[in-house]
Amino acid sequence: GLPAFNKGGQAVQTGGPRFAEAVEAFEKALLGDALARHHGNLTQASQDLGMAKTTLFDKVKKYGLQ
Repeated sequence: GLPAFNKGGQAVQTGGPRFAEAVEAFEKALLGDALARHHGNLTQASQDLGMAKTTLFDKVKKYGLQ
């Protein structure tokens, strides 16, 4: 749904995940699925995802996926 706003027009947190947290959770799941499909092969997974291998490697380290 749409965010709630206070009297000053500021968005109020309503208990759902913050945007950045939701994006990270989605990204981690997407990368994990690609790595599983390609049996951990970073080159094949990065090509499948359309991202540079170095970017994928950095994200794998960030999320502890290998």
